[in-house]
Amino acid sequence: MTSTRSGSPDSPTSPRSARTPRSAAPSPLLPVLAYTALTAAYVVTNRETPQPDASGREVLTYAQTHSTAINLGALLLTAAAAALVWAAPALLRTRAPQGRTRTWALASGVLAAVALVASGVFAFLGGALPADGDPGEARDLADLAFLTGGPAFAATLGLLIAGVALRNPPLPGALRVTGFALAAAGLISLLTPAVAAFGYLLPLVRFGGLIWLIVAAVRVRRSGRTEAGTGAEAGTGAGAV
Repeated sequence: MTSTRSGSPDSPTSPRSARTPRSAAPSPLLPVLAYTALTAAYVVTNRETPQPDASGREVLTYAQTHSTAINLGALLLTAAAAALVWAAPALLRTRAPQGRTRTWALASGVLAAVALVASGVFAFLGGALPADGDPGEARDLADLAFLTGGPAFAATLGLLIAGVALRNPPLPGALRVTGFALAAAGLISLLTPAVAAFGYLLPLVRFGGLIWLIVAAVRVRRSGRTEAGTGAEAGTGAGAV
């Protein structure tokens, strides 16, 4: 007669089965660093972009003399958008219950990426205008690139940051409060087309958001490792019993 051993490697109660680690969630640090690097490259590449108050003729002249920088900038914005879509789910992958907060935070991340892509497309179209093109059309395309890559992006990025702060209780209180402040600044920046003074909030949200996302990614990564280690210890203890 063949006896069944409860300690068999395939047995659910065997120590080996209990010690088998669960697949770790992807770290958000890599996509956040990729997004940061691509954003920095875009800013350097397009550092001479005409200001929103520049005339249509100035914008058209810039497009003729900096077409390579404009095209490269559009490509970098698209790549940064992809990195942001990659980073958002990783930042929001916590043990907190699924709910509407995660849904609208993910939606905000996707909308922020769409805003970046739209800004790149409008900039690319402006850079493709001929030398004898309409200055008014050049100014309109530049305005659309600014509105999508400026206020629209800042507002949606701020909402993503607020969602990450809400979904990650282990984050330090000061970091969470800073995230909410950035979200508020992003929403207020939507008033920039009506009140130009609010335009100063745009770089605050863009670059402040970069720093915030990096710090948050490091914290989320550490908390994920702690939870994985705790789960492994609990599994080992259950197997020993």
